[in-house]
Amino acid sequence: MTVRELYRKFRQWQISPAEYVECTDVHRCNNCEREFRGNYCPTCGQKWDTGPVSWSNLRQQWMDQWGLGTRSLPVTILQLFLRPGYLIGEYISGKQRNCFPPLSMLVLVALATSIIDQWLGLGLTEPGEFSMIENPTPIEKLNAWIGNHLDYGPLTFFLLMIVPTFILFRYAPRHTRHTLPQSFFIQVFNSIQFITLLLVMALGRELFMYSEGAEDTFDKVFLMVTIPTYLVINYKQLFGYGVWGTVWRTLVCFLIMSYLFILIFDYANVILYGAQSKYSKGNIYFGTIKIILIIVFLLLGATFINRRGYSRR
Repeated sequence: MTVRELYRKFRQWQISPAEYVECTDVHRCNNCEREFRGNYCPTCGQKWDTGPVSWSNLRQQWMDQWGLGTRSLPVTILQLFLRPGYLIGEYISGKQRNCFPPLSMLVLVALATSIIDQWLGLGLTEPGEFSMIENPTPIEKLNAWIGNHLDYGPLTFFLLMIVPTFILFRYAPRHTRHTLPQSFFIQVFNSIQFITLLLVMALGRELFMYSEGAEDTFDKVFLMVTIPTYLVINYKQLFGYGVWGTVWRTLVCFLIMSYLFILIFDYANVILYGAQSKYSKGNIYFGTIKIILIIVFLLLGATFINRRGYSRR
């Protein structure tokens, strides 16, 4: 098989990885004793091959409990890196049977990352230099909390991309007029991918870097190249724009997210410290007005692009 044929096969798997086979034999349900054709009883919903409890049944239930059976957690994470946009698109459009529940996956991935980090001493969940301060400020405590709660920290950051993504990709070729709840789950998947990439980065740093300067360079390159690249891949496969159309929209979303994060941080300083804060209320109000103007501009721009027929570029 040539490289081109392998690539075509891989592309076909990316678009449609699942194969469904229906059992057409006649079965008698062990639960309600109704005869039926198909995989599940139409009366009680029990699967056709469910029988007495056995070692195989015990193994399957244990695997399902920890995300290793049906809708496998490892398989879902693998798909999240090999076909991320297609997987996210299937989930938000209703094809959820073969995908591990994303909120549960976020908690399990964050928990596994924290355990591996503590076990190997990777330094992902260290609160930072302010942990040496005798009386840390509330902001420092908040930063420490985010650093020690990988399930909430990245999700909080990515939630700020919901509105920009909703506006800029509103008229995309795929998933046109997607909803805010769908945008929420898009960012949940992005958070899972982000946490997993952080773990990969830390493991790579531990295995291949032997000096502190090289580790810092490795972290910066990884965070500035790998994560934005995957974010573009996610949105390209999910929304169907071309490369440049996806890149500039993703870049604008990221810039707005960063600005919102800084604005919220400034708000926290003003609320907690008041007059002692280096941020004035006037600057905060002006920043809020700028955010409103940016959102209005994006709405008008998205409408204009859609009416002029540029929405597919």
